[in-house]
Amino acid sequence: YYTDHGNHSTLVFNYNMDSNFSDASIYQQNSAQIGTCVYGTDRFSSPSGALNCSTSSAVEIQEMNGNFKTGFPMTFAAWIKVNALGASQPIFANNDRANAYSGVIIQLTSTGNVAINVGDGTTTGPTARRTYITNSVITTGQWMHITVVLIPAAGAAQYTSRVYFDGVAQTMGAQSG
Repeated sequence: YYTDHGNHSTLVFNYNMDSNFSDASIYQQNSAQIGTCVYGTDRFSSPSGALNCSTSSAVEIQEMNGNFKTGFPMTFAAWIKVNALGASQPIFANNDRANAYSGVIIQLTSTGNVAINVGDGTTTGPTARRTYITNSVITTGQWMHITVVLIPAAGAAQYTSRVYFDGVAQTMGAQSG
């Protein structure tokens, strides 16, 4: 995950997928497992280079240790492989306030679209977040590189979102929230 701090980009966290949830960036934003995630074979046949999570499981980026808060613009990238659809599946989540939507959640919808939810930090409920959804869907059963870019736009809590599947820009549907 990268964010822009003035005129330079900063690597905020980096997970090497080496059988632990430790952040290799200078911020040391170690993660916690929610549910059941186990290390498994990645796209290069490395035996512990990928996480296998059930639909109700995820790796959560912990509170940013007071060192860093999610900033914009931001870029998030990950390799994912989804074996089956049917339930909403988280890819990435960060929320630094328990009583308000204030982070970013990137997830797959039950039909395989990528949804990006951005909280404005005011409260909970649909008026406190913006949701952007791709028109196209991911391909099940194969590794795909997903990149999400969020850029502030005119107006409070408004963003321009770009999503790429394997480097190809995806069209976005109407925003909600």
